[in-house]
Amino acid sequence: MSAENEDDQKEAARAARALFLEDQTAFLMALEAEEAERRTTAVGYKCPPIDHRYKKGTTGNPRGRPRKQERARSVRQNCDDILHAGEAALEIIVNGKKVKVSAFELALRKLHLKAAQGDFKAVKMVLELRQEALAHNAYANKRFHTVLEDLESEAVIKGHFPPDHPMFRRLQYWRKRSRK
Repeated sequence: MSAENEDDQKEAARAARALFLEDQTAFLMALEAEEAERRTTAVGYKCPPIDHRYKKGTTGNPRGRPRKQERARSVRQNCDDILHAGEAALEIIVNGKKVKVSAFELALRKLHLKAAQGDFKAVKMVLELRQEALAHNAYANKRFHTVLEDLESEAVIKGHFPPDHPMFRRLQYWRKRSRK
């Protein structure tokens, strides 16, 4: 009898568990139904009205993330770009021959051509550029000779080189050549 009692008890426990699971499943289904109903009818935080909700298959951000704003370029970057573009090698035909020149040189040639044709603005610009170039060249030349003389006198005073050293002949050569 004890075996039958144990089997009956186990069967009763299984039945009770099955009832409990059925009740629990029914309870959970009822909760889900209530939640679904609340979502369809309730309006509030995280529950917008039905006609304002996104339709299935559409995104909440149709245009996507906006592109990153490009930073403003600095004056230095612009100057570097101008210099880089001016140094680009271009092929032109001069007297029937192909010659490679920089973009700056081509612009200067064009400016000189316009000045020669009588364009007064071009003539004025050419003359201004010539004056600036001459002033800069004179300054650079003067500075070169000053540095050259300082080096020469320092070398003689310190006794590094005697006055008849070949280096001094080379310095004299450069001095004569740069003053022409």
